[in-house]
Amino acid sequence: ADANNPIPDSTDIYTGTSGGWVMETLDLTPWIGDDVRFRFEMGSDAGNEGGGWMLDNFHAEGIGTGYVIHTIEFYNIDSSANPWSTFDVYLGTTAGSSFGAAGELNKAAMELVADDATLDVSSTGWNSIPLDVPYALPGGTNLTMKIELSNGVIGAGNTWWQCLDTGATSQCRHEASDMADPNTLQLEYYKPNVLLDTYSGVLSAATGTSQRELYPLCDNWLYNDFEAIYTADELGTTGTDWYHEGTNDDWEVGWPLFTPAPDPVPPPSSGSNVAGNDLTDDGFYNDDAWSWMRSPYYPMAAASGYDTVVVWFDRCLRLEGLDNGFLQVAFTTDAGLPSDSLDWIIIRNYIGENHPIWETEEVKMTDEFTDNADSTWYALRFVLDSGPWFSRGGWNIDNIQVYGRTIP
Repeated sequence: ADANNPIPDSTDIYTGTSGGWVMETLDLTPWIGDDVRFRFEMGSDAGNEGGGWMLDNFHAEGIGTGYVIHTIEFYNIDSSANPWSTFDVYLGTTAGSSFGAAGELNKAAMELVADDATLDVSSTGWNSIPLDVPYALPGGTNLTMKIELSNGVIGAGNTWWQCLDTGATSQCRHEASDMADPNTLQLEYYKPNVLLDTYSGVLSAATGTSQRELYPLCDNWLYNDFEAIYTADELGTTGTDWYHEGTNDDWEVGWPLFTPAPDPVPPPSSGSNVAGNDLTDDGFYNDDAWSWMRSPYYPMAAASGYDTVVVWFDRCLRLEGLDNGFLQVAFTTDAGLPSDSLDWIIIRNYIGENHPIWETEEVKMTDEFTDNADSTWYALRFVLDSGPWFSRGGWNIDNIQVYGRTIP
């Protein structure tokens, strides 16, 4: 550096002109775990002048593993009003999928995620328990849950909870007492339905239709303890949290085996896998298909806080002239609904498109989010609609992100 150049030697810099607006990305990996601030400097000499910096639309993104749970929900059947207070929630993991005997989980090996929590049940439906401390559940791991209620008084009523009949397998334990906190919980063969709200969508174990009033919460006694195991299989965390279905479905998640045709080689940003139609058989999608790859439920953000809401993704799409592809979004207030119960809105048509290279695309969803601002969840899906004639490689997609540009 010298008096005419304030930037230190051996510093990577921008120089010259970009020739217009460009998108720039920087790798922040060296600063993982640190608090980061950004500063844009400009150094000039005594010669010609230029326009300098023009900057806009900043966002940071990262790739994480697992699911960060911030809220737990249970479903009650009746509409009687029942408040509970002074209960604690613990979460942990286990290699086991069931309880083999009466006993109690070791709280010291679990994480206290809600301390002296409260819940006021006033109507039929899902009831939310926000966590004081979000819990990171690794993918493919069984979740243990423990709720200890010690109201100190016997309540005026009870609530019937919707549960799954687990047959001869015990995935739940329970005990209650008027004297002291129980330390030996008995095996039960019903397990409460649960929704686990995470920052990347909803994990659902909500298929039961039975009813029980003793757990997860009951105030017929001064102390009421409940424990359960929710397996990775039922929560859907054993693989990708996206899933696929439909008629003549050939969607897969993996690495395309037939490159460069009909599938081009994915870009380096794809890592070790992509989602696409028939990645491993011959690379060509099925005839007469109506199938899709669908996201989990994601929590809604207030669209009024953004000037634009977009979905951003990498894709390669090869369709025959009479075949169709669609990108759709759906909104709901019930994250337990199956895919075919949602009202899917087409936000992008791909009719007979054949683009044999990977491209990055942005699709705006601002109007759809504004029109459905009263919803609490949204989901995305990529659809293939093929006829009986010929086929190509179909969809290959990866690196899907949804973000909003904040109103200044």
